[in-house]
Amino acid sequence: MTQTPKPATSAYTLRAVSDTWFKQSTAQSSTLPDDQKLFIKSGFSVPLSSFQPVANDHVKVALGLDKQGNQLQLRGRNTWYVYYPSIQILRNGQAVPINSLPATHSRPSLLLPLPFLPLLPRQLHHQDMP
Repeated sequence: MTQTPKPATSAYTLRAVSDTWFKQSTAQSSTLPDDQKLFIKSGFSVPLSSFQPVANDHVKVALGLDKQGNQLQLRGRNTWYVYYPSIQILRNGQAVPINSLPATHSRPSLLLPLPFLPLLPRQLHHQDMP
């Protein structure tokens, strides 16, 4: 008797620890149109296939598979951004500490308003400089 293989289960789960938003960008939810965000209640849980910390204290998440092995989607999308102080990432049921997530791009860079000063032809050749 052959058995149907069980779908792979995700080792990671996202759990909302407070009410939050799934969004299509890291922008403030109040600035996004309704079709670019989805309200998530505290306690909501969903398997993840992957996640990556990004700018502005957000995590980009790709939803995993349901128990039948079908790709999960919310509003027809399986990739969202979420503010990570509002969630927990669980691995095999254990919380992954936020400080263990890679810190790359966790803070926006500072851009200073500096004027553009084009080089004059004379400045291009250092031997011509006084």
